Amino acid sequence: YNHYLNQGIYILASGTLAQAFVEAGVEGRLSSLCSTHNNHFGIKSHGKLWKGKTTKRKDDHYIKGKLVHSNFRCYIDDAASYHDHSLFLINGKFRYRNVLKATTAKDYCYAIGRSGYATSKTYGRDLKYKVDKYNLDIFDVKYNEFYWKTRKDSNIVSW
Repeated sequence: YNHYLNQGIYILASGTLAQAFVEAGVEGRLSSLCSTHNNHFGIKSHGKLWKGKTTKRKDDHYIKGKLVHSNFRCYIDDAASYHDHSLFLINGKFRYRNVLKATTAKDYCYAIGRSGYATSKTYGRDLKYKVDKYNLDIFDVKYNEFYWKTRKDSNIVSW
């Protein structure tokens, strides 16, 4: 879901996984948005572009100082959520251009943090923490090449 090399686009798996960890709340318990509606990334259903099912949740959206419901996308399964996340970034090329240009997990995390994807001022740092804590960069394919990074402490073979 994170490889669109045929379009000249590459989205780092480490960043995507870190976002899922932060947004879905995998440490402890899954968010109900994730466990009930397979939305691993907290993607809202803005405008008329989203034709699928939605669910209303209170999150961080305020109008005139009052917390209001937001519409979130619902997915048939986990894979659909991951696929849509990639399309969401690609279709928002201008907003997420630095995320799409990222060649390291650190670049991805801080670029998406600055993009406005989330309202948290520490979003990029939170993502980078997850990448480091869980060694998520092991899932990254070297930019525009097909091989896995090898680590001295792993049994992963380059290909």
